[in-house]
Amino acid sequence: MKRVIFAALAVFAVVALPALAAPNPLGSWQGGGQHSGWIEQQQITSTTPANPFGGSCKWSVNDHEDWQTFGYLDPGAAVTFERCVVTDYGAKMGGIAPYGMSTVELVAKSPDLIVEMCFSQGRCFVPSPVYSDSLYHWTFCGKVEYEWGDPAIVEIPDSEGGYGEVSTVTTTISNPTNKRVRDVVAFVGYASDIALFMGWTDAHGCLETIPYVDHFEYPYRWTQS
Repeated sequence: MKRVIFAALAVFAVVALPALAAPNPLGSWQGGGQHSGWIEQQQITSTTPANPFGGSCKWSVNDHEDWQTFGYLDPGAAVTFERCVVTDYGAKMGGIAPYGMSTVELVAKSPDLIVEMCFSQGRCFVPSPVYSDSLYHWTFCGKVEYEWGDPAIVEIPDSEGGYGEVSTVTTTISNPTNKRVRDVVAFVGYASDIALFMGWTDAHGCLETIPYVDHFEYPYRWTQS
């Protein structure tokens, strides 16, 4: 039921965008998702690692979430969405792991906004707007994925034998102009393997590139507008 509600919100937001008066500033995030306490992709023996962080840090192949915000963005203003992620090595998929994608989609009437997704490993990505149906669209879908043996991969304390790297993904939407930009619609998501293949709304920017993304520069995989 929750997934259906998210899908309906996404459709409403894009279809009704010109009618939105945008009385509130961008940045009031609404949404949710699912957290799995066990790390299925690292189940190599009868023992399955566990996520010691609870829902505060995404890790499992089954984790997913979808958040939306609607409103205006004042001159020089910016809004951010930060997510903790345990980056791992995709053992379940033999080194190619279609899960754990951090996603962003922005829709606005102005092309002047800037969308940036930064990974704490040291790289930021800035998609460009694409004009379609009288609106500008920005999309990005990406992740960090290590090979086994990379020194960044260490045993996570209290995880019962899980390996990865605790990291942060930060999405920023900013207005560098001297004018207020109204009627802005933003979505951020974290896509599980099922989310990608079933076309759920948390897979923003990923669905057109199934089974996987189209750029790879170790350890980053991504697709963007």
